[in-house]
Amino acid sequence: MPNASSWSVSSPLLLLWEDSSGTRIFLSLLYAVLAISGTLSNVMVIYLVFSFKKLQTTSNAFIVNGCAADLSVCALWMPQEAVLGLLPPNSSSLRSAEYRLLREGLLGLGLTVSLASHLLVAFNRSLECYAVEMRRQVFCSVKAFEMEVIPAVRVVARIGETLILTCNTTGCALPNFSWRTQMDYPLGGKVYNNKTYSTLTMSPVSAENYNDYLCTVICDKEKKEKSVKVELYSFPSDPVIETTASLVVGETATVICKVHAVIFEVHDVFPADHLELLLKKEEHILHSKTFEGDISTKTETKTVAYSFNLATEDNGKEITCVARLQIAGMDFEPKERSTSLKLNANFGPQNTFINASPGNLSMEGHSLKLTCVTESNPPAQVFWRKHLAKETIQHFVENNVLSIPHAHFTDSGQYICEVINPVTNKTEKASVNIVIQAPPKNTTLTVFPSSSVKEGESVIISCTATGVPTVQIILEKKIGDVITTLKTEDGKYTIDKAQLKDAGKYECTFTNKFGNHSLDVELDVKVPPQNITVLVYPSENVKEGENITIVCSTYSNPPSQMILKKVNQEREIILPVVNGTFTLYNVTKNDTGRYLLDVFNEVGNNIKVIEIAVVGKLEKPDQILPLIIAFSCVTAVAIPVVAILIYVSRKAKINGSYSLVKALRLKV
Repeated sequence: MPNASSWSVSSPLLLLWEDSSGTRIFLSLLYAVLAISGTLSNVMVIYLVFSFKKLQTTSNAFIVNGCAADLSVCALWMPQEAVLGLLPPNSSSLRSAEYRLLREGLLGLGLTVSLASHLLVAFNRSLECYAVEMRRQVFCSVKAFEMEVIPAVRVVARIGETLILTCNTTGCALPNFSWRTQMDYPLGGKVYNNKTYSTLTMSPVSAENYNDYLCTVICDKEKKEKSVKVELYSFPSDPVIETTASLVVGETATVICKVHAVIFEVHDVFPADHLELLLKKEEHILHSKTFEGDISTKTETKTVAYSFNLATEDNGKEITCVARLQIAGMDFEPKERSTSLKLNANFGPQNTFINASPGNLSMEGHSLKLTCVTESNPPAQVFWRKHLAKETIQHFVENNVLSIPHAHFTDSGQYICEVINPVTNKTEKASVNIVIQAPPKNTTLTVFPSSSVKEGESVIISCTATGVPTVQIILEKKIGDVITTLKTEDGKYTIDKAQLKDAGKYECTFTNKFGNHSLDVELDVKVPPQNITVLVYPSENVKEGENITIVCSTYSNPPSQMILKKVNQEREIILPVVNGTFTLYNVTKNDTGRYLLDVFNEVGNNIKVIEIAVVGKLEKPDQILPLIIAFSCVTAVAIPVVAILIYVSRKAKINGSYSLVKALRLKV
């Protein structure tokens, strides 16, 4: 290490004569780094000033001078010092006085020129400020160039409204304004520049305006910037509640709460990541969901859904969807919106029954109402019908009520109410038995096969009636004043073999506590001619000129007709009859022959054969007189007999029917 006298006389600058080799190497490397970086920096500044006209100002000219002086130190002096630090301390080149003078001259020149350049820059700036203030006749110290943005720092705006940002300046006569976003997104508004202020108008505000806006002002080459943060919100409408298409009791129902979060539309919620949705049934919270961290800006709908098994008691309950938009530091109203919906649960039909007013039993002529009662939502469709009735119900039907203004006995029966729910497609039925009380109705009295029958045929007499209470049926036979009550079975009376005695009037009486009614019929038993008796007066053998009387009596119903015919080969002779009596006057031999007596009615007939013989007259007078006397006697007896027969016939009211036995008895 050198002594103190040698250090002070001959040591290089910056103590490069340090004996420690480590220190010398470190200082040499430092000089090398400074030399390289300084040279590059100063060359870059000089290049930029000479390359761009906007930078070619007076102040920058002085700066270029300073950079040239610094360049001489960094490019010439520092490299030498770095090399000398690596040489041995006793090297003869370091002790050369001329070399030391050169190095010290370069350093002194560089420092002097650099210092002078900075002094000139400061002086030039003062002159510029003074000149500007002189033009405005204002001193620099009174009004400096300032700017402000209104609203400042932060503004909260609702999407869809109009927002105006204003950038004001003071202390500058001709400011130059420009607006931009921090991330160089589109402004989303219109810029209007005035002399001392500029406005950025966003109308309407949309989600793309959610940004930091910077206003830049340049005044005489001086630039200033200020930013304002635009925060947005949108909560314009209530949430929407949706349910499954058909809410049916017993099935799973899904309730959905929706909020539109489309950031490009005015009617949507923004920002969606602060949205909270709740679903409540009455006051009970069913489900809730928050969308924190959801920064989606796409077209999207925020939803919350809840499914549950629908019960009958849920019908009419209120489902509420609550949407909350909670943003810290933002004061706006409303921050909560809600929508309610009453559940319309479809169910039924169930518990169906028919209510009869005034009751199941009603009097004929009174009004009757049948009401079909059921539980159903929506109201069920009601259809009425009557059991076993072929025709449709003709009564007045309104909704679920069947009205019968004047009940008739035929309205009795089973009524069926069928209810159908068109939504659930379920069907239920109810029935009621209606009884209309009335006097005997539909009374009939019939005779089978007919009310007029032949003797020996079977006859059934039937009495039928309907009515409530039950009708009592009594069958009676009336002949004159004689009344006989007949025993019937289910209203029927049977005559196995009809006789004439069975003919007569039959009467059915129908009775219940509300009234009675009677019907009668006349039974006619038809009998063919029977018990025919033929009497010939005076005899079947007579003489010419005498009269022959033929009397016929019979038993029949209806009364018989009689025809007396003489059988002749050439022609048939029919003789007239009067009350069953045929008379041949002044018979001759030509009247001799066979006569047929045909007795008939609509039921049958009977034929009797009579042989008549006529002989010639007597020639002796003494023989004629006895004959005349005998004839007179016979006539005297026959006439009363005939009169008695006629009387008996009329008395029996059977025209043409005679009984010889009775006639003889009467005669006796």
